[in-house]
Amino acid sequence: MTISEIPLNKEYEGYLWLSNSVMPIVFDNQTIDMELKELKEGMMPFIVEGQLYSQTEKISYSIKYVDGRHIVSKYEKVRIDDANDDIELKTYLSNRMDDRELCFLRYWEPTEEGDENCEGMKPLVITKNVFVGFKK
Repeated sequence: MTISEIPLNKEYEGYLWLSNSVMPIVFDNQTIDMELKELKEGMMPFIVEGQLYSQTEKISYSIKYVDGRHIVSKYEKVRIDDANDDIELKTYLSNRMDDRELCFLRYWEPTEEGDENCEGMKPLVITKNVFVGFKK
């Protein structure tokens, strides 16, 4: 998936941190500004990191700039209420976002093989962290 595939006309909660900025652009259930439409892969400034969550669509997007390219992940049908024994709700204090707390669903799944340090049982490992907005 590419950045240009993220719909700009949806309301998002989250942030985009640009390469030429010391603070992220924060969204509180807002559409992405028109000027951000001009951000294209390979151009300056670029998005260093971003987490966007559409409450109405229940879709989360994660953007990371790694080794000269964007890695964009899309997670569908995610809700903060999805937390259970296999999905942990984890909050983190934000950096330069007015002390907002970021909420992530942390998914745990058993490994394929047993582990001798766990008496042959299959240990759980984190398979993904999905942004689901700011703590209310």
